[in-house]
Amino acid sequence: LLLEERVAVVPGSSFGACGAGYVRCAYCAAYDQLEEALRRMERFLKRHQ
Repeated sequence: LLLEERVAVVPGSSFGACGAGYVRCAYCAAYDQLEEALRRMERFLKRHQ
């Protein structure tokens, strides 16, 4: 995700066993930047289904 779409996430397991299978995202950005990040994540997920 970082290399292909320039969106950084952290493995949920970094925050404990309950986070396994999830990713964590920071939402401390402008709304338009968050929308763009979600579009990029969607593109990435469509390519890697």
